[in-house]
Amino acid sequence: MASFSALPLEILRMIGDYFTNPDLEVIFALGALAGSSRRNHWIFNEQLYQVDARNPYGSRAMIWAAGAGQIETMKMAVASGANVNWRGPVAYAEPDPSDDPNRTPPQMTATALQLAVENGKDAAVQWLLAHGARLDIGAKALCECHPKGDPERQTWPTGTFRYPQWYPLHTALCNGRVSTFRILVEAGASLDKLRAGKPRPQEGPTALQNAAYAGNAAIFDFILKQPDAASRLDAPAPPGKTPLDLVYQGWGSGNSTRESRAHIFRKLAQHGVRLGIDATTSKSVLLRACCHGIFGAALDILESGACPWLSGESMQALLYRTLKAPGSHNHEYVKLTNDNASDRYYRENPEVRQRERQDLVKFLVYWGANIHDTWYTETHFGETAAMLAARPTRPPSAPLEMVKLVRSLGVDLQARNSHGMTVLHYLVLRLTKPPWFPMPIDPSSFSLKTLEYLVRDANLAPNARDNEGKSALDYVYDATLVPLPHVPAEDRGSIDPRV
Repeated sequence: MASFSALPLEILRMIGDYFTNPDLEVIFALGALAGSSRRNHWIFNEQLYQVDARNPYGSRAMIWAAGAGQIETMKMAVASGANVNWRGPVAYAEPDPSDDPNRTPPQMTATALQLAVENGKDAAVQWLLAHGARLDIGAKALCECHPKGDPERQTWPTGTFRYPQWYPLHTALCNGRVSTFRILVEAGASLDKLRAGKPRPQEGPTALQNAAYAGNAAIFDFILKQPDAASRLDAPAPPGKTPLDLVYQGWGSGNSTRESRAHIFRKLAQHGVRLGIDATTSKSVLLRACCHGIFGAALDILESGACPWLSGESMQALLYRTLKAPGSHNHEYVKLTNDNASDRYYRENPEVRQRERQDLVKFLVYWGANIHDTWYTETHFGETAAMLAARPTRPPSAPLEMVKLVRSLGVDLQARNSHGMTVLHYLVLRLTKPPWFPMPIDPSSFSLKTLEYLVRDANLAPNARDNEGKSALDYVYDATLVPLPHVPAEDRGSIDPRV
């Protein structure tokens, strides 16, 4: 029997005539046949492209070539009849671990242009645009900007959207493809609408709003250089959001850096964007940054010039919120309800947050904040700067570092509040109340090192009395008289610290 490779050309072509149905099995079989030898490739390759072009699920050659930037393959696919603007399923999104394991993850739907843009294949993008690729066809689940996407990789919060159909311009921005973004804009892509359908203006986003949230300084600068940039700065954004809010809200998301977001803050300030007269209201991005512990954002806003004037009261409010680092039962910063990605960033890098906190304190004091003040916000007895600095938080070294910082700025650690408490009284009182007491304290912990510093280096007397005649040691004794709250065994440890 003759081998397959020895069959006459006429018989091979007769075999190829059976592969005419444009379904995936036939395409794969014909592809395997064409790839079996150089001779068979010459015989079957053209037929493979013709069958593939009629595939109702889109030309596989076109889809692969666009993502890989293979222009010659796209030329052959189009010459064989492939539709440049076909849109359909190209893959499945990564499954969400919180979903039902038996549930199929959403399908990614896209065009060849979307795939070329996603992978930054600029030459392929230009070729597709030159051959009629449309800029107003959306892709679904191609990036993480959908309700089931990874918030840490989103460049726009989409909790209220139902799988938005993003245009190629968003795909370029989401993947940080600066040169591709420019090509699309020069080809006529709209900077004012990034997704299909008729979204309400406040749902956005425009390209400028998207770049602000994503923290992409290069794309943001490019948009500002386009006509009508001023009107885009005033475009309606999600309810209550300004461009400054968007830069802050996206803190820690995507692949942005603090430097890129600081650059955007400065650019916004240069174009006249301001926080307003009262920059420390409860809704102000500046105060929220301090309350949530995003001290780098607050510092960058102040240095950008977006807040050229602050009243003395506002300065004191910011200093108070910076010194009073938010903490919870495990010495973590509070979870950020509306600022999700920044929470992850700072939990992974607590030392970064601490450095930014110190820099912000020094900045505020330099610009006139009174660090010798006493604040009566949380307690009617009042809290001094040293007391706020000594509060336990993360990283564990932060309280000791902050106490040393405020002391270097001139704070008297011997100062008392209206109840006659020193910082030593204050810290011991906090450590002898839930959630820190009755949790076991490691003798090497920084809380004890802070106490040691106050007694040995700052010469605070442990037997000094408050207005009730109690010393710091009396606070510890009083705590032993309070009934023990229920604490899970795994948290309590093997030794009760009151024994």
